[in-house]
Amino acid sequence: MKNMHSISICLPAIVSLLVSCSKEPVLNRSSPSRFINVGTPGGSSSNTYPVDSLTGREFMFKELSWTSDSVGTVCIINRPDLFYLYYRPVIVSITVDGIQWMNVYSCPFPTDPFWFDWLAPGVLKFYVFNYSGPVNDSTTSIKVLFL
Repeated sequence: MKNMHSISICLPAIVSLLVSCSKEPVLNRSSPSRFINVGTPGGSSSNTYPVDSLTGREFMFKELSWTSDSVGTVCIINRPDLFYLYYRPVIVSITVDGIQWMNVYSCPFPTDPFWFDWLAPGVLKFYVFNYSGPVNDSTTSIKVLFL
């Protein structure tokens, strides 16, 4: 009888403890969200990316050189510490010999002088697409703004 009394007291406490441990945490509305919704050009905001220390920061890469590979003339930025999220939303611009900053997109349009692609996470590769000037002996700088 004494054991039955101990079980009847301990059982609700154990059940209460198990239930409280399995609940989802309550979100504090005053604390900032860990995620940011980034809209697409069509207006949809279904893509969710983690907010981290890179969001809103801009990096400039100066005095880059161009090389040739099997595709054509390319410029590669290998920075796994910055480009670790594959196809993360960024705004990219480029200048050749400091003349004029031009926007660079990840998909070329017929009038775009350059375009870029994400290789393995950590690497951005820039291609010459419709640029009329020489790039091989130029001083190229690239800016990347993380959204």
